[in-house]
Amino acid sequence: MRGSTVVNNKLLPLALLYVDRGREIEGITRLQKLVFLAQKDEGVSGDDGFEFKPYKYGPYSKELMDVLDTLEDRGYIKKTIQTTRSGNEKYIYSLTEDGQKLVRKGLLKKRGGKDLLDKSEDVKKKYNQQPIERVLRYVYNKYPEYAKNSELDIAN
Repeated sequence: MRGSTVVNNKLLPLALLYVDRGREIEGITRLQKLVFLAQKDEGVSGDDGFEFKPYKYGPYSKELMDVLDTLEDRGYIKKTIQTTRSGNEKYIYSLTEDGQKLVRKGLLKKRGGKDLLDKSEDVKKKYNQQPIERVLRYVYNKYPEYAKNSELDIAN
């Protein structure tokens, strides 16, 4: 883990959606894991970090879900619903124009903002395009305490 970056936790999901040329993040499970890995592997945390608990698909933060709903309600992020081949719903997250402006005007000027974006870019480039099973396997193996309530058996 690199040096810690302390930021307001509402900015981390925005940063993840902003970096990597604004590429979408497919699935709430993936978005949860990207935020988790940004905090755990990259040191993006502080007192304002999201609290994660073991859940059905590994680490889960109710607080993160609430923040995402608030960001969507305020028009900073867009959540679209896509039906998968198996008939399940998958959420696709992207940053709106207002969200991009907020990151450019607010985050880039904040102390630690550039570092947050750099660490977010590292996490997103590493895990956003990998199959979700590979991301989960990595998380379950590195942080087994968060896999104890998982409904999936993919740790090895």
